[in-house]
Amino acid sequence: MPENIVLYHRMHRTVMAVMAPALARIIEKGRREGSMASNDPLISAELVLLLGAVTHGAVADQLAAEGADALSQAIAAFERRLAEQGLAVDRILGLPDGTARFVEPGFVAAMAAARPNRNPLGATVAAG
Repeated sequence: MPENIVLYHRMHRTVMAVMAPALARIIEKGRREGSMASNDPLISAELVLLLGAVTHGAVADQLAAEGADALSQAIAAFERRLAEQGLAVDRILGLPDGTARFVEPGFVAAMAAARPNRNPLGATVAAG
């Protein structure tokens, strides 16, 4: 990534500038209503957004997976990361465990099946 580090940081700043304040407003509302706990909603929002980085490697592994076994393992690893990400968000915001769910069951496998030029088993499909 060194060749893309400037672009990466520029994108990160842009995403944070747009998303963090919007998420902070939701967290602040939850704090006022008593459903969320946060000493600083903007920092909590930034932490929640930063947790998305925990899945970057899993996404890359899924996209690079060749063959049914490798794809199945990559899907399972991605699902585990998403589950842990949700648990971390729950704890950051003082929510009961299992409240934050990032995807529905089967979403990761469906996403893998929809990869361009690939079938669900990971074999390359000729573009036509």
